[in-house]
Amino acid sequence: SSDGSSSGGSGHHKKKKKKKRSFRPIEYGFYTEFQSHERGFDRLHSVPIEEAINMIRFWPSQQAPGLFMLTTNDTTIKLWKLSDKKVVKQIRSRSSDGGIVVPPPDPNAEFVTVAQCKRQFPNAHGTCHIDSISVNSDGETFISTDALKINMWNLGVGNICFNLIDIKPPNLANLSEVITAATFHPTQCNLMQYATSLGAIRLCDLRDRALQTKDSIVIFNPFIHQQ
Repeated sequence: SSDGSSSGGSGHHKKKKKKKRSFRPIEYGFYTEFQSHERGFDRLHSVPIEEAINMIRFWPSQQAPGLFMLTTNDTTIKLWKLSDKKVVKQIRSRSSDGGIVVPPPDPNAEFVTVAQCKRQFPNAHGTCHIDSISVNSDGETFISTDALKINMWNLGVGNICFNLIDIKPPNLANLSEVITAATFHPTQCNLMQYATSLGAIRLCDLRDRALQTKDSIVIFNPFIHQQ
């Protein structure tokens, strides 16, 4: 047995001695930190833009080395790449004939973690604040959500998005619910669900139609239960 060892006794009985397992607490070390967003000002709407991060999502990239993540504040989503790079310190000298001698890189050079902003996805939600983002399992698209809209983005295009859901009524006085959460299915890239302030969870199939004006499945509708 992997949990213990056996020893024989005088009466041909085997006594099993259980080994004591020693559990060591997991220690997490500091990796890196970087400034994702900075405070700004929206001149179009004359409102300040906070640097506070509303959500972070890892991007599972298998095509490029490094660690990718999406971060968002109220107005702008950014794609970051974190990678470890060698700190190369080369001291150039001149040879006897006047040429420049560059020594080979030091194999024991230290590594530093560098954060690079690869792409920005700005200004797609107007005066509404971005509440959440969700990465699709296709590795190419993601959604951003505010109280009234859900937009879908392509990772390779930063200035264009496609509107999937828009529950804003013509008259805001008739607004009865807002979007509170939205997420893609973890493995099926065509399925997306979102929830509202009325307790409804709506499951949408992106293969049915481009603009999700009708819901594929309503998992819970409080108005039906009240009847």
